[in-house]
Amino acid sequence: DVPKEKLFYAHYRQSFPQLVMGEEVKAKKAVFISGVAGNPIFEIPGWDIVESFNYADHQSFTLDIVQGWLKTCEKRNVNLLLLTRKDWNRIRNTHIIKILSESFITIYETHTEVEVLWNQKEELLQLLKPC
Repeated sequence: DVPKEKLFYAHYRQSFPQLVMGEEVKAKKAVFISGVAGNPIFEIPGWDIVESFNYADHQSFTLDIVQGWLKTCEKRNVNLLLLTRKDWNRIRNTHIIKILSESFITIYETHTEVEVLWNQKEELLQLLKPC
């Protein structure tokens, strides 16, 4: 039985971006692409987001949209896109990757994680284990 009075606190935390396509870059100056509900704001120390494209949840990324990303990268003198994990998974096996690769674009992905506060994660996991 889980005690009814036990209370745990958690919050959402942005994961540290992971390289998923292209070469590792030192200067983390990027264009942020997000097609998820809530239009997340990306804030991680050491990253400079020069421009953000926030789309509706499940936005179809058309050739015109991708060309807009490339024009913005050129205008802002960056070759780095940061995508949400969801959007990366949506484009990773499509023709969009070929277009971005041919333009020498590097891609990192990030996602939001739930973090249990005050070192209570293990206690919570123990309570959730099946009897």
